Amino acid sequence: MGLLTHVLVLFATCGLAFSQGNVGCPIDFFQHGDSCYHFFATPVMSWWDAMAFCGMYGFGEGTLAIVDSAEEQKFLENELKSRYPPGSVLKDFWIGAYDLVNEGTWVWVKKNEYVRNGFQNWAVGEPNGGTNENCLGLYDNLQYKWNDAPCNLDEGFICEVPFERSGAEVVGK
Repeated sequence: MGLLTHVLVLFATCGLAFSQGNVGCPIDFFQHGDSCYHFFATPVMSWWDAMAFCGMYGFGEGTLAIVDSAEEQKFLENELKSRYPPGSVLKDFWIGAYDLVNEGTWVWVKKNEYVRNGFQNWAVGEPNGGTNENCLGLYDNLQYKWNDAPCNLDEGFICEVPFERSGAEVVGK
């Protein structure tokens, strides 16, 4: 199968993944608050590819995770630490903010909100504005605190989709 066929099959599968039995989250996603999350340790991807991959979930509403509260950060940290205990295997994960437009001005994807106007959880010394470090990740060696990193690194990633309160039925039933 060609790449386009794989993408179309994946999109169709994701679109069919909502069901009343799964209480508003796609299959293999975990609900927390008003969102559903999936932690992808594999395949690893660049920030750009991960963003596009997440966009195929939730009928196009998916995105890299947007962390806008201490409570949401704690949830993600706890999930990552339970799945990938620090030191056991190095796993770093992309989340959905960047400073590509204006160095040092971090913006959440989808919401188009400045990170500085809300919750922040930078690791000590971050963001350090290193060469081409324009994308945001949670890093195992930093206890899953925020770190700016080059967008082209292949990392794990966390997708977020809105929780569907209506409990949409499977399309095509």
